[in-house]
Amino acid sequence: PIAEAMPKAKAAALKALEIDETLAEAHAALGLVNMSYEWNWPAAEVEFTRAIALKPNYAIAHQRFGLFLHLQARFDKAVREMQLAVELDPLSPQLCGSLATTLFLMRDYDQALREAQKAIEMDSHHQPTQYLLGRIYAQQGKLTEAIAIFEKLHAADDAPIFTAALGSARGDGGPRLAGYSDRPAATRVAAARQIARRVALDRLGAAEEEVAAPPADDVVLLDLCEQPAPAVLALLERHGETEMHRLCDGLQVVRIDDD
Repeated sequence: PIAEAMPKAKAAALKALEIDETLAEAHAALGLVNMSYEWNWPAAEVEFTRAIALKPNYAIAHQRFGLFLHLQARFDKAVREMQLAVELDPLSPQLCGSLATTLFLMRDYDQALREAQKAIEMDSHHQPTQYLLGRIYAQQGKLTEAIAIFEKLHAADDAPIFTAALGSARGDGGPRLAGYSDRPAATRVAAARQIARRVALDRLGAAEEEVAAPPADDVVLLDLCEQPAPAVLALLERHGETEMHRLCDGLQVVRIDDD
């Protein structure tokens, strides 16, 4: 579990730096903990910058710093870091996939597709890249291809993120995911939150666009991942999973009444 792994990773990185403060790998590891677990953005940037200064050819440090930058919607710099990581380690499907993800969030779907396909050629079983490829196809309107990928992923691993992706693709252009509404409430909530996180990341790609603030008594689907389970279930029961997927993809606002 992350709650156990991350504190141990931080402790190990700090211990390593006590022994040798110039270890780029330890700084990069500490930056990852600051970024993805403690949400300490300034500290994360300091650690990634330090790691790169100490070891400029360390591909993973550039990749993690690129991830940090794209989470900050600093996409131009993020792409440069990701491209440098790929140049340093061109045979890594993980790094190619990371570059493809950043391009996807920038809505450069054609280039993202090319990079994702490179990663798939190196490792056809890499689930994160397969999932990304399905997302790209969905954004390009190639729903048949997207559904085929999500069906394969869902058959191999009934994880909420794959369930949500398949339901979303089918809701946009195909039959509804059979039996989805019959799943346990916890699974439906988890899948809904995965969709909300996906939309939140996609929203970063449109940071330059003006988005009107919703009324205070509305619940924005972008914030769905922060809502308690009863509120999520109320949304599902009121609108249905397929309709929720459509609303998510349209970045619309859905009111959840108290009654």
